[in-house]
Amino acid sequence: MLIVPNGAEINNNSYISSQGSRLILFVGPFRYPPNLLGIQMFINRVYPQLRQKMPDLELVILGGYGASKMAKKIPDFQIAGIQVLDYVENVHEWLKRCAVTINPQYHIRGSSIKLIESLAAGRVCVSTTDGARGFLKFASLITVEQIEEFAQPLEKLLCEEDYRLSLEKPSLDLLQNYTWTHSAHKLRLLYENAIL
Repeated sequence: MLIVPNGAEINNNSYISSQGSRLILFVGPFRYPPNLLGIQMFINRVYPQLRQKMPDLELVILGGYGASKMAKKIPDFQIAGIQVLDYVENVHEWLKRCAVTINPQYHIRGSSIKLIESLAAGRVCVSTTDGARGFLKFASLITVEQIEEFAQPLEKLLCEEDYRLSLEKPSLDLLQNYTWTHSAHKLRLLYENAIL
């Protein structure tokens, strides 16, 4: 069996250090229920304790079309330091601005383009094991079983900048297997084998 995975745009020259940032980024359209549920759990169970230790901490959520309107009706999103944005044309601009990304998700299916884009941009991602979906060989990917467990690694990553910077540089050799070019090559092989 040949699996053709999704890919990501990986630019060898796009890495910019996260030095000086105190911004956590979550990318996840609210129209997909596990995204909304996961970020609400993170806000309720993890964000307040991080914010208490780091009053300048920010959480930016790229929630897709209609997200900001939806968030205005949900008290969880009214906590200080949280910004919910609708569709954003260029996610890479937000990846450059953030210190880390998060992927708090349970019971999901499909591939995680946002996760590989985060690693390709040189951002450490803290994810549930469910959210990581097999991407476990990257130093810049920290996985935990439960969303409640995000607090400890995030505090260390945000408070110990040298530690975070030591993890974030993209591993281009590993990332080559997740490029669109690699996926297109696999798809071509699939078609060639089907024709023969």
